[in-house]
Amino acid sequence: MWPRPVHLAAAAALALLPLAACSAGDEDLVGPWTDARTGRELPDGTGAPDRPLVVRTVLLPNDCEKNDTVVLTLVWPVGTTRSERDLPDEALARTYLRDTRGSLLRTDGASDLDDRLPAEARPTGFERRGNAIHVVDQDRRVYVTRADGTVESWARQLPGVACTD
Repeated sequence: MWPRPVHLAAAAALALLPLAACSAGDEDLVGPWTDARTGRELPDGTGAPDRPLVVRTVLLPNDCEKNDTVVLTLVWPVGTTRSERDLPDEALARTYLRDTRGSLLRTDGASDLDDRLPAEARPTGFERRGNAIHVVDQDRRVYVTRADGTVESWARQLPGVACTD
């Protein structure tokens, strides 16, 4: 049996997944992010379809994965706020996967969990437990600097139906 397709609009349901399912290397990435300047929690769209969303990380269960992986949704342009109802319009948000190894999700390239931060990367000001998100002009990937100093590049999920056959 092939995996069920996952659409960007289904991301709201993913926000309710329990943190206990995270692996030891993921738990500091899943949950609310804060604005580094103000310390305020950023809206993650949880609770209702009309709730505001700026950034969200959830654990994607293995419906479309051989292993669970963290998925990041960023409203585009970065820093703007949208409603969860806006997300079917893929011009308004981007979705990135932390680990593409063995993934059945279609992505633009592969993720790299031991990368280097490119000179053109700009900080978003979004932080969670010592981790920070950086973007580059091309939205093919985001860079996450981890609390331990390592840099990960996360591949962008391609628009449309997510699972490959």
